[in-house]
Amino acid sequence: MATKVDYANGIDIADIGTVYLTGAGYVNYPFHGISRDSALGWEEPVWGAELNRSVDLVMDNIDDVDYGLVARCEISYKYMNVQDYIALCKIAKQRVCTANFVNRETGERVTQEMAFTGNEVGKLIKFGKDYLGSADVSIKLVATNRDRQNIIDATHTITYNANGGSGSVAQQSSKWAGQLKLADSGFTKTAAGLSGWNTSADGSGNDYVLGQSVTIFNDMTLYACWEKNVLLKQGSSLNLTFRSVSNSATNKIIFDNFTGNNEYVVDGVNKIAGLTSIGYADDENISKIFRSTDNKTIYILVPIGWNIYANPNCENMFYFCTGLTTVEFNNFNTSLVTTMYQLFRSCFELQSVDLSGFDMSKVSTVWSMFTDCEKLTNVTFSSNMKSDAITNMGQMFAGCTILTSIDLSGFDTGNVRDMSNMFNGCYELTTIYVSSALWETNLVNSSNNMFGSCVNLVGGNGTTFDGVTIDKTYARIDAPGTPGYLTEAS
Repeated sequence: MATKVDYANGIDIADIGTVYLTGAGYVNYPFHGISRDSALGWEEPVWGAELNRSVDLVMDNIDDVDYGLVARCEISYKYMNVQDYIALCKIAKQRVCTANFVNRETGERVTQEMAFTGNEVGKLIKFGKDYLGSADVSIKLVATNRDRQNIIDATHTITYNANGGSGSVAQQSSKWAGQLKLADSGFTKTAAGLSGWNTSADGSGNDYVLGQSVTIFNDMTLYACWEKNVLLKQGSSLNLTFRSVSNSATNKIIFDNFTGNNEYVVDGVNKIAGLTSIGYADDENISKIFRSTDNKTIYILVPIGWNIYANPNCENMFYFCTGLTTVEFNNFNTSLVTTMYQLFRSCFELQSVDLSGFDMSKVSTVWSMFTDCEKLTNVTFSSNMKSDAITNMGQMFAGCTILTSIDLSGFDTGNVRDMSNMFNGCYELTTIYVSSALWETNLVNSSNNMFGSCVNLVGGNGTTFDGVTIDKTYARIDAPGTPGYLTEAS
């Protein structure tokens, strides 16, 4: 019959030095059941593989973890061979040992001092004359930190580099193994967007996401990563003016990306195969312009992953493109634009336009933006377009004769001075939606004919156009006791 004997006190073997955590037939993988109760680590997943006495405890995958050194661990064995058992008995007597493993976050091999707290290493199974090993052993190790105090107490700093941009981002500091949330803004660059951080200026190092939480073990310099973007060049009207590349037959303009090497594939068909290249839309000769053989469509295409930034001055950009019915802004960025003066004026055939992707945070004037768009039936704006810089909305929709409703709930009008003729000549207009949180006319000092000839206009509470009150007086949300021509957006 097998018996258990006390073998822990009285084993006299040579000092064993660094301990390799090994075993055979264990119940749970090594380092199971860790708790976050020291400054040196936190909860860790279960991992492991078959081990033997000749290998260190090395974690399998260095790339998918988010922790540092081990603070506390427990290893359970169904059966431990006699050699390992004797070694651990020696440790139990000494109370302190070191353990080798790999820190998967940094990919570095670590030798860490551990305190031995197991209370079951004293039970050796003997069968006949031979000691076979120990069954059902639980071993607990706790980091002592005694040999790592200089590392634990060190403070490390993250420094940000604009990498060709401008602005400033404050340094961040933390003690070793502390967590920091990386900056998500602070640097700017003309015709570019901040897309992340990298440990190398050329982007060949480790990538980090904007605002990402990281554990810091060393000083770091993070370089700004910039999106690949091009800026529309200036033309005869201080912008790329599409009158110079279109004619009365052109009814569609598309901003988009190539889907391959000089291919623009839609529904399995390369739409620009055999088409005429008519130049470039930027000074770097990156964004190519193509025109269809029937002159009906113009494509402005940039490589995959690139964006087109509109020039700060978008004055007259599509002005008098008389045959234009549609513009598709698939990769068009307006965050640099300061003026949209007469942007679509006299686009007589323009029927619908989606501007929900427009950033208008720097735009000061939309004067005459859609004037005389006689066939316009729908304009879609963003509900969060950051439009508080706008001061001039005069003639914005003047002459849009068949437009029936307009949703301006995303517009912040707190700084607007000019609303003269804003809806003048919108004969079919019935509803104007605004947001009570954003719409106000306190600074408006020019509003003559704002609602001129809006004979079908009705406010949200039923107030109808009276033919007399056509200035900013009724440029408010219609409510009982407070008549107006506007309707609160839902």
